[in-house]
Amino acid sequence: MKTMRFWLVSMIALLTLSANASAQVPEDLGTYTDWRAFRVVETTGQVVCFMATQPQSSKPDNLRRGPIWLLIAHRPGVEKSVVSFESGFPFQTNNEPIASIGNQRFAMFTKGRETAWGHPNDDGTLVNAMKRGLTISLDSRSSRGNNINDVFSLRGFTKAFNKISEACGI
Repeated sequence: MKTMRFWLVSMIALLTLSANASAQVPEDLGTYTDWRAFRVVETTGQVVCFMATQPQSSKPDNLRRGPIWLLIAHRPGVEKSVVSFESGFPFQTNNEPIASIGNQRFAMFTKGRETAWGHPNDDGTLVNAMKRGLTISLDSRSSRGNNINDVFSLRGFTKAFNKISEACGI
């Protein structure tokens, strides 16, 4: 899990900052409505396919935050359908973010920083709910005690997911 977290943070940096000539630049697999799909080969030869989107809305909208992303990633032979949420702020200790799609709720876990992960046993169920939903809402609390709600569109999710699955042979 540490490797995936480091990798996702690195990919987020690549997406939000200008690319360094020596960095592994992800191959853009396309835009699918509100989602973008990518494939990258790490220096170790490990193929990683991921998709990402940013929120349609964030409340409250007056807080200073870093980049906000919702990502799904596959690492063939290692793990697949890993759901992660990059909040742009440190989470409050002992407060799990909650992902909601329709009437379904999914607790996520954190390791004290800015990334929340879907529970490995829930990732498949969460991904299936995302395929059927219109939006996913993430409710979390910052280390400063702010209650935050981020809403992400799921338009294009299934096509992007199918593309990264195909690109990674999943």
